[in-house]
Amino acid sequence: TVGWGTLSWVGRPSVPTMGAGCSAGCSAGFTACYADILRARKGRAARLERRIRRMGKIEERREVVGRATNASRQSFGRGRNVRASAKIMPRSSAFEEEYAITDQVVGTGMSGPVLLARRRASLRADSTESAGGDTAAESEFVAVKRLSKHGVRKSGLSRLFKEAETYLKLDHPNIAKLLRVCDDPNYVYLVMENCSGGPLSKKLGEVGRFAEGEAAQVVRQVLSAVNYCHRHPCGIVCHRDLKHANILYESQAQGASLKVIDFGLSCVLSNQQRKVSGYAGTLHFAAPEVIFSRAYDESCDMWSVGVIAYSLICGCPPFEASTEGRLVKKIASLGPEDMFGSAWQGVCSSAKDFVQTLLARDPRQRPSASEALRMPWIALNQAGGAGKLPKPEMLQSLRHFAYENAVRRAVAAFVVHAEGGPSSADVALVEEQFHVLDSDSDGTISVGELVQAL
Repeated sequence: TVGWGTLSWVGRPSVPTMGAGCSAGCSAGFTACYADILRARKGRAARLERRIRRMGKIEERREVVGRATNASRQSFGRGRNVRASAKIMPRSSAFEEEYAITDQVVGTGMSGPVLLARRRASLRADSTESAGGDTAAESEFVAVKRLSKHGVRKSGLSRLFKEAETYLKLDHPNIAKLLRVCDDPNYVYLVMENCSGGPLSKKLGEVGRFAEGEAAQVVRQVLSAVNYCHRHPCGIVCHRDLKHANILYESQAQGASLKVIDFGLSCVLSNQQRKVSGYAGTLHFAAPEVIFSRAYDESCDMWSVGVIAYSLICGCPPFEASTEGRLVKKIASLGPEDMFGSAWQGVCSSAKDFVQTLLARDPRQRPSASEALRMPWIALNQAGGAGKLPKPEMLQSLRHFAYENAVRRAVAAFVVHAEGGPSSADVALVEEQFHVLDSDSDGTISVGELVQAL
């Protein structure tokens, strides 16, 4: 299958295609190919060219292209993999030169507060060519998780690096993107996409409860992200802390996409370790096997999705108690038939069946994320790209790209992501087309879906 990271820059209108006469078989051919791309990128390419010229050695240029080639091979050979857009910045000066961090707290996580930062005008793409005035566009802001190393135990730093390592492997339209990682002697920075729409918990508090159709569309997006994580080629990524507060709206616009955040408690399962043990997460959303520290797998995330769906539909959690001890007893003893009271009157049977199935006490009876996406309540409230056709220019870009060799793909990827990554408009365009191609909304584009579109 082809993941979001694979397609995230293929259909971008500004990505140039190279002439057939451009050869990458030798150093001279590669230089000509590279120069063609740089000229096409105009001002941004000129800055990139000057940077590479300052290197002074062709070996360094080959090293850069080699790294990009490896990333491209992984991305296109294995599908949903580490994004080439994620960048490691080992020097604090690099972070300080590009971002101005503020004191505004936009969220909290297991590893500390998340602060708002702004891209410095001197390093914004095409800032010198733009018209005068400070527009403070939303795309100029990022969310930064900063952890001081002073007085912090190794376990705290290890947890943060673990979160960063997991984040770098994920690239999906319903998962908040990790843009850069910076490690200096005093701080570790995680630079993430800023989701300015606020958490799902805030929206639920404002409206009280969601209409069934809107709730189904919210759950569908969460399931799409969960399905992507559970089918990742690097291992099954189990979030272990899915809840309203860890699901953010991308913006305050009507119909904004939802993004899953905070992988600080996540774990990666493999064939060698199919289950883990130990409590993790938030009590109201934790599965029984997690609370009682039994061995469990990714099905614990499906329980959490069931709790989210329940609360969106009726406006309250399925389990409530005055103390944690009583809450644990309720989670352990109440069956699905005890959870549906007067608040569920008038709710369709498909919604009730969906919640009951996900809140099965036996993890083996819960559906996978892929199966849950095909359940009637989700399928009947399909949104996103359902019924739409891909843009012809995007399909043409994919066809051209299919004939490019690995070196040309690598150079194109390097140029696209070299100066801070694609613009918000480009990302929005590709996200829209991704949902159109992803006809079953499972978070990936299968070979069959791609062939059907082409």
